Amino acid sequence: MPVSYLELIVAEKPSAAYKIATSFGKVVRKSVNGISYYEVDGPEYTIAVAPAVGHLYGLKKVGERPKYPIFKVQWAPKSEINKRAKYTFNYALMLKRLGSKAKFVTVATDNDIEGEVIGVNIVQQLLKKQDANRMIFSTLTTKELQTAYRERQPCLNWNLANAGVVRHKIDWYFGINLSQALTTAVSKAVNFFKPLSIGRVQGPALSLLVQREREIQNFVPVPYWKLAAVVTINGKEITLTHSVEKYMTEHEAQEAVKRLQGSGLVVSKSTEELKSIIPPYAFDLTTLQMEAHKLFGFSPVYTLQLAQQLYEDALISYPRTSSQKLPRTLGLHNILSKIANQPAYKDLVQQILANHPTKNIAPRDGPESDPAHPAIYSTGELPSAKFYEKKDQAKLYDLITKRFLSACSQMTCETVNFTVQLVPNGSSSFVTADEPVKKTRGRPKKTVVPVASSELPAQFASQVDTFTVHGTIVQKAGWHSVYEPYARHYLPVYESRIAKEGEAFTASFAVDSLTTKPPFRYSQASLVKTLSDLELGTKGTRAAIVDALASRRYITGNKAITVFPLGMELVQTLESHCPSILSVDLTRKLEKDIENICSGNGMVDQVLAEAESHVTTMYTALTSQSNQIGQDLAETIRFKSSKGATGTDQRADSQEHESADRDDLDGDLD
Repeated sequence: MPVSYLELIVAEKPSAAYKIATSFGKVVRKSVNGISYYEVDGPEYTIAVAPAVGHLYGLKKVGERPKYPIFKVQWAPKSEINKRAKYTFNYALMLKRLGSKAKFVTVATDNDIEGEVIGVNIVQQLLKKQDANRMIFSTLTTKELQTAYRERQPCLNWNLANAGVVRHKIDWYFGINLSQALTTAVSKAVNFFKPLSIGRVQGPALSLLVQREREIQNFVPVPYWKLAAVVTINGKEITLTHSVEKYMTEHEAQEAVKRLQGSGLVVSKSTEELKSIIPPYAFDLTTLQMEAHKLFGFSPVYTLQLAQQLYEDALISYPRTSSQKLPRTLGLHNILSKIANQPAYKDLVQQILANHPTKNIAPRDGPESDPAHPAIYSTGELPSAKFYEKKDQAKLYDLITKRFLSACSQMTCETVNFTVQLVPNGSSSFVTADEPVKKTRGRPKKTVVPVASSELPAQFASQVDTFTVHGTIVQKAGWHSVYEPYARHYLPVYESRIAKEGEAFTASFAVDSLTTKPPFRYSQASLVKTLSDLELGTKGTRAAIVDALASRRYITGNKAITVFPLGMELVQTLESHCPSILSVDLTRKLEKDIENICSGNGMVDQVLAEAESHVTTMYTALTSQSNQIGQDLAETIRFKSSKGATGTDQRADSQEHESADRDDLDGDLD
């Protein structure tokens, strides 16, 4: 006799389903068509806990051959829309069978816009129900899951669901219609099918990169010369900065060397400033991606992938958060006590807890908040025995844990910031005044001139030539001792004061021949940060947008992004024929509209109608100038497709042709 369940709990992924099921206690693993789910004894009755596998539904056009631009769309199984999503069919079939036996449904997907859309589509499209209960949690720990189940909400978060549906529709409108117009224009011009993609946030993001690429390409380096002195203090070579930041002619630099003939260096002034550095706040997703890129070279997408796995292993809280705050209701003292069970953190935690005898942990909070989730923190759950074999995952976990501990420490770092100024003194042997600065092919060669020290004069005359060094002495490590080895990347630290007023030193002088540098290229992490600052995209999609630009072969690079000719030409073409596609202001306005819906203050129909109007105008602009757009892009496309050195581009284009449907290109999120 088939089992009838009074409740079906729907998780977002298989790993989450297992965590949720085991939070009830003993589980019985079962399957439908090879897809596992779990039967558990709930507090009152038997429950089925079953996973989705992310989105089971996507948007598709209504009708066989509708006229572009298309705005009539409907939800349909992803397995029917995209042949690469066939694997989702059995998950949907399993959930449908279990749902038919369940009286109640509880959605336990991630508590964000995408999680709500996943849940509402399963409830309404697959199970044909109007609403469901909702579990809300930020970690997959047993305690929090048990609390989330006990305190489950009687309905879905409809503001969040509506905002998510609107986002998907707007992104579909932009991605499908505008990509179709560009693809048609280019394919006609080059006489073969060449899909091109552009999206609501892809356009402004690519435009930012092209603007920077142009600045770099148009940059004209200007030569200049710098004079520095090197002294040895306490056995350590220290480079001193000259008072003149740069000389614009070689003659000026040599004149400066001439002035220094016969001089040593003596400390004329030494100043100190005491400074207290408060602990950093816990990570939000963007600051985690920035820090992991700086320390480990991880791309933003890779960092998010690692963090997502840590979350699914219940080791950290939900990573897709914009919050930099740790609510006191988290039970921080208990979390710290659990982390102390790991040998790597035991001493650090004991040091922190010793400063909090009342158990009142008050971490430093940052300015940003998120209504759904706190800042990222370690849960204190013990990693598995094989966890540390995954080196990158272990690195990120250590970084997150030590950042969380630092935020909780309330331990300020006490430093002395010093500035030491030195001036020429006395006489000594020196090079002849007319000896030129030596140059070698490639990097300029320094001219090093030894100068002996002498006694300090009674009075310092007004000096044109002064040399300065800045540094920091850590008097009390505070949170730096917790955030090691990562804290050392923030300060140039000296072990002790380097010199006192009146001390004289033997020095060597060097003149470097240099050139001004072009603007820095964006890294993937700095581009994600810029998109965040401009309020473009969401915390969970910005890294994917950058990754999409790379997969379209518009850009390449992680630490230093270069724009390919196709990306350059595409932006130039859009600037000429439809600049609104690249508009930061328009994209930000749509983001604000979606946020208003999320908070219950926006009108769904009004926002969709405005998006339709913008897309219609853009589509008309593209199609009315289709021939010219095709011609503008054709030369770059033909050159790219005709490369024959390795055949790489031809093979990639062939794969792209085979995987793309001529009439229905896959829409891009954002």
